[in-house]
Amino acid sequence: MVQSTKPKSATSYKDTAFGILPRSKVVELETEAVKKAQEDIVKLSEQRKPITPQLIKDVHKEGFALLFPDWAGHFRTIDVTLKVTNLLITAVFLSW
Repeated sequence: MVQSTKPKSATSYKDTAFGILPRSKVVELETEAVKKAQEDIVKLSEQRKPITPQLIKDVHKEGFALLFPDWAGHFRTIDVTLKVTNLLITAVFLSW
């Protein structure tokens, strides 16, 4: 794995539909997108919709299209590292 040359205290920026934003603002917006996706997943689980690749992409697009319209609803083509805590998604999928 390649180590970053960026100092640990450096601010990260991301290009979004709202322009280039600092990572801290992107995290806030992504948190809201995840909440929206979780709400959608709960509704879909109540309808007993089959879990398909298209359903996964649709939920992702619904949650993230406002922030990242170019790639929301598509499977990733690169490796990424996420730190996500306290997700409802696991519990919903396990009871689906």
